[in-house]
Amino acid sequence: MGYEVLLRRMKLYREGKTDREIAEAEGTSACAIVRWRRRLGIPPNPGKRELERKQKIETLRAMVESEIYPPNVICVKLGISKSTLRRWMRSNNIEYPTLRLIRETVAWWKQHKLKKGASNVP
Repeated sequence: MGYEVLLRRMKLYREGKTDREIAEAEGTSACAIVRWRRRLGIPPNPGKRELERKQKIETLRAMVESEIYPPNVICVKLGISKSTLRRWMRSNNIEYPTLRLIRETVAWWKQHKLKKGASNVP
């Protein structure tokens, strides 16, 4: 591989192009670009879907923390299903602040009640 080819590919890579986009620009296959990148130990650039998903998760986090939007409105605004919303919230540790407060309060009361009850046992 020539030095010019390496420079062209690295320039496209630094611009954030995916393996497929680099391959189209170079007139070669995506597999050849993947092999080239791996041989040099270069990680893949994130694809458009991954970037969109990250943006949606940040939007989701902001919407949940504001406590203005109920889950069904969030689903419509982000264009996702309710099951996807639940999965994203669970996998990214996103929780409505009010629900978190209720859960922590209930846990504290259970723990406090158990301690109180244990002291009455002979």
